[in-house]
Amino acid sequence: TLILDADVRKPNMHRLFNIERSPGLTNILAESTPIESVIKKTTFENLWVLTAGSKTPNPLELMGSLEMSSLVKELMLKFEKVIIDTPPSLMISDALVLSKISDATIFIAKSGGVSKEALIKMKEKFTSGNARILGAILNFFEVKKHSYYYKYRYYHKYYKNYYASNEGRIQA
Repeated sequence: TLILDADVRKPNMHRLFNIERSPGLTNILAESTPIESVIKKTTFENLWVLTAGSKTPNPLELMGSLEMSSLVKELMLKFEKVIIDTPPSLMISDALVLSKISDATIFIAKSGGVSKEALIKMKEKFTSGNARILGAILNFFEVKKHSYYYKYRYYHKYYKNYYASNEGRIQA
């Protein structure tokens, strides 16, 4: 599996995996740096990272280039899975451009960080661009803040062992 950091404006994968940001994606696209010299192995088994690379004045142009499309196709041949990390979709068009060369799209939203209406607009934008949407992930969700869910968690905790054991029961 390869994680491709296509958020070249505010990349994060190099920090997450404690590796150098450059050379990376932008260096391959703008300078023809060889792919093999840029892909980095992580400490996790079968996980590789292609970092964002050097800063560039034209990120959207690079993401929509023929070179980017060719690179993604080549990476898909080399790796079983290629996960492309993009900038936030509501503010920047990079994710929409990259969805056209991806097999599928998964939205990730921070709980309380984006409105339902904004998510619906984003979905419509991607759907009209023929993106194949697999689903969404809601992160930073706090169960205690949403009492409806918390209440059922309480009942589950109370009743979870109610039917768990037959020990001490009279057999008919």
